[in-house]
Amino acid sequence: MRRNLIIVIIVAMLACAYLIAWRSIARETISDEASIGNLIALGERAVEQRDLGDTMACVSRDYEDGNGLTYPALRARSAQALQSVHDVEIKGKVFGLTVNGDKAIVVYGVDVVLDGEKAFHGSLDLIMKKEPTWRHWIFRVKEWKIVAVEGYPSAFE
Repeated sequence: MRRNLIIVIIVAMLACAYLIAWRSIARETISDEASIGNLIALGERAVEQRDLGDTMACVSRDYEDGNGLTYPALRARSAQALQSVHDVEIKGKVFGLTVNGDKAIVVYGVDVVLDGEKAFHGSLDLIMKKEPTWRHWIFRVKEWKIVAVEGYPSAFE
């Protein structure tokens, strides 16, 4: 009898924890524009810290740009590039943002400085989409990911 009571209490506690987590996630909803801004800031920070995992977390596994670069190739090139430099500085600014349902285009002006030397200055188009993912291993949500980047020079190809 005592064992059944303990099981009931544990199940009730888990159910309460689940409901509290679900409610907190429901309250966390922010605008698409703010979510995209957060993703870009996360990406900038990850690149500056030379963190390949966090950098690629911003990119869709469906990534493919107009030059034929795919997610696996981008991951390999990013790993090589992040290992070959010691200091990365990113100064970016969003000049335009168009959201259409689960798709978005960001006009992103950026200066990239690698080991003290300017490596890139220009404007890129970040093509984004909302993709389903898991939050807290329980809740199915949609998050913005980069599916293509257009406008980068041949030096980065």
